[in-house]
Amino acid sequence: MRFVNDLPVIQGASDCMDSAFFAGMLATFDYPGFDKSLCEKYIDKHGNFVRHPVECDNALDFSRDQTEPLASGSKVMAEKALKIIEARHYIAPNGDIFSPSQFNNLEICAGRKQTLKGKINLIIDILYSAYWDKEHETNQLLCMCKMAGPFYLKLLVKLKKDLKQNIRDYYCGWRNEPEFADHLIKYLEKY
Repeated sequence: MRFVNDLPVIQGASDCMDSAFFAGMLATFDYPGFDKSLCEKYIDKHGNFVRHPVECDNALDFSRDQTEPLASGSKVMAEKALKIIEARHYIAPNGDIFSPSQFNNLEICAGRKQTLKGKINLIIDILYSAYWDKEHETNQLLCMCKMAGPFYLKLLVKLKKDLKQNIRDYYCGWRNEPEFADHLIKYLEKY
């Protein structure tokens, strides 16, 4: 892992576009030594989320892929994200649409109660990932399951037989973050 302007950046990346996402993942899954308060730095002076406050500060680039981990890693950011996404009618600044389970995650992270609709949709997302979309990265889903509670993380770990390989493929290729992959896999072994 490397840092640019004191914020984490994916080791193999040539830019800072995934900095907010990576900070959220580090915070959500309790990476040793990571200061979770760093998640609160991914907002500009206008109250918009950014991928990196110095290197990638175009608020219109901010997507659902960054929002879910960042909100999961910081209640302060979750509360802000919830206000932004509600005001935008469930659409991220870059145009990504939030599903019911993804919006439910923002609500949970901000301290609101889970909805039945969100719970059902999260189970559907887990089943879809386990049986039909096996190769797609699971970062958002991992965050949503962790924040929804142990039942959901246990269900994902049990049903998605290729989860460890999925994590390795995502983090150990060009991203060059094998230490985080190992940490995440070890974290999930508790479930």
